Amino acid sequence: EIGPSGKILPLSVLDLVRYWPLRVGEDARAWIAENMSAGRVGPVSIKTNIGPGQLDAPALPESAIDLQLPISGASVTYVKGMTPLTQVRGVAMLSGDTFKAQIASGRLGPLVVQKGAVVIPQLHRHGTVGDIAATVSGTMRDVLKILDEKPLQ
Repeated sequence: EIGPSGKILPLSVLDLVRYWPLRVGEDARAWIAENMSAGRVGPVSIKTNIGPGQLDAPALPESAIDLQLPISGASVTYVKGMTPLTQVRGVAMLSGDTFKAQIASGRLGPLVVQKGAVVIPQLHRHGTVGDIAATVSGTMRDVLKILDEKPLQ
């Protein structure tokens, strides 16, 4: 049984990637390294409760991991080629097989983003579908300009 818990003091996104242990959550580390160019995370808290044999299963039970990752001042590329989200403030959460994020605020070019939520279930499955919702404020012209960027157009 694995059950350690701990906290990591706040650090930059770049330092998070630099200190991230190799071969642990490689896909998450690669995604952060490729898609988050700025920001701070933390304090990070992690609690684990991984029972015997659970690491051999296709997916961990939801209760196996509770990772809370507060984020501030982040720049995030959500779709390559499109205007990135900037000034992102919120919390990313990882459980056994689900990623969630609550975005309190951010900017999408001239648009203001509030009350965002991301849920990606069944992380163990390739191509799993996630849900993304947010309140976006700005002019219709600015919204259409963003939607007209490649690859959406």
